[in-house]
Amino acid sequence: MVSRIAKTSFGVYLLHSFFYPFIGVEKQVTGSLFLIPFHVMASCVVIYLVASIVYQVYRLTIGKIILSISKTFFDRIAYKI
Repeated sequence: MVSRIAKTSFGVYLLHSFFYPFIGVEKQVTGSLFLIPFHVMASCVVIYLVASIVYQVYRLTIGKIILSISKTFFDRIAYKI
């Protein structure tokens, strides 16, 4: 469980700057002081969930393709030696 959270957290690190224009920080800062912590928590949860979905798509598609290619490549090298 911890390793899955860590892998998704790296995705959050990579994707968080992409989401800044969509979370409306400027609008929330001028709003209620009481709602700012909730907005920050909700933004974090949404960005984490999107990064988790992106990681799962990568793992199920591109990750398997790369693993297959690398396994074939390294098997050919080992066979020649």
